[in-house]
Amino acid sequence: MNIWRLVRKEIGYRRLNFAQAMLGVLVATAGLVGPMTVLRAYSIRAENRLHTMEDDYRKQTLKYGFNVRVIPAGQDRGDFFEKGYATRTMDQAYAQKLADSKILTTIRHLTPTLRRKVLWTEHKRKVLLVGSHGETPLKERAHRKKAIIKIIPEGEIDLGYDLWSSLGLKAKQEVVFLGRKFTLRRCQPEQGSEDDISIWMDLQAAQELTGQVGKINEIQAVDCRCAMADAEKIRTELSEILPNTQVILKVKMAVARAKARLTAQQVRVAELKDKQALAAVTAAFLIVGAAVWISLLAFGNVRQRTMEIGILRAIGLSGRRILSVFLVRSLLIGLVGAVAGVVLGGCLGAGVAVAWGEVTEFSQVGALFSPLLFGLVVLCSPVLSAVVSWPPAILAARQDPAVVLSRE
Repeated sequence: MNIWRLVRKEIGYRRLNFAQAMLGVLVATAGLVGPMTVLRAYSIRAENRLHTMEDDYRKQTLKYGFNVRVIPAGQDRGDFFEKGYATRTMDQAYAQKLADSKILTTIRHLTPTLRRKVLWTEHKRKVLLVGSHGETPLKERAHRKKAIIKIIPEGEIDLGYDLWSSLGLKAKQEVVFLGRKFTLRRCQPEQGSEDDISIWMDLQAAQELTGQVGKINEIQAVDCRCAMADAEKIRTELSEILPNTQVILKVKMAVARAKARLTAQQVRVAELKDKQALAAVTAAFLIVGAAVWISLLAFGNVRQRTMEIGILRAIGLSGRRILSVFLVRSLLIGLVGAVAGVVLGGCLGAGVAVAWGEVTEFSQVGALFSPLLFGLVVLCSPVLSAVVSWPPAILAARQDPAVVLSRE
């Protein structure tokens, strides 16, 4: 008799037993896949939150000042700190050379700058002129960061709080600075620093107005995570690329920045580990419970069908074929239960993730389903089902038909 026909007859005759065993597998796999789907949603959301926080922190760092400043080698540091800018200059090409370097790893977001205290003759006020070229793009690399410092358009300027407020100026208004007309692009908010008396404009315009064409006195940058506020590491690398410069690092800002990132990562990792541990314990209990449940049902099925097994053996069906019937039945229980459990668990997990706010857009739902996890569950469940059903299957295959029939 065909083995598949025997299995089909067996399942059809004992539908309730088959359904109960399949339900055990379904509950176990759904209990595994559901929490794992929620954890995947949490992990994705936490990663996005971390990236958002890092981006916000990096933007705030730039807003309140870069933490790495590259200045000419001969610049007196005391004079630099006193005036707030370098009196010596260097070639503007230094910034491009730094950005094009293949060994640059410690800094990013480079912006060549010319800073000078000048007299705004039209209003007879001392101001800090800042000419910026925006960011100089780094040489293409795997993790290139999007530029967050934009170029000030030619013919436009930004004014610090003290300047525009005291002079009664407004955005879009025409302003004359050192004999040249500009359009006031933006009125900066109060900072409580020298930024309040600063004028920002395109680098080339600042160079022309101060007679420093092609020159800069500073390259501002932000340290990378790999540098971890390591001043010597940054200085060593930059001295190799630009030997005629020196590096000033705002250590407190850099350390705070590095600690903020590390703290965010540690919190995320700790929370994720706690949730993974809870999910693992829950899944283990469900899997063990399902295995015991399937094994008990298999033993019960063998005991109930002792007479039938004896008759099958008496008419010539070998023990191996009887063993195959029970094992194939167990494989089908595991396969059908696993597929149903994966679908149910994945849908429930996605639903919980949406309800808890871990997923905010419908397009993100697809990212929650892991083909690898689902594939492993579907492959392993039938094997586990067959393994726990092996002892009762062996018991059925070894029954002596003469002994069985003599009892009936």
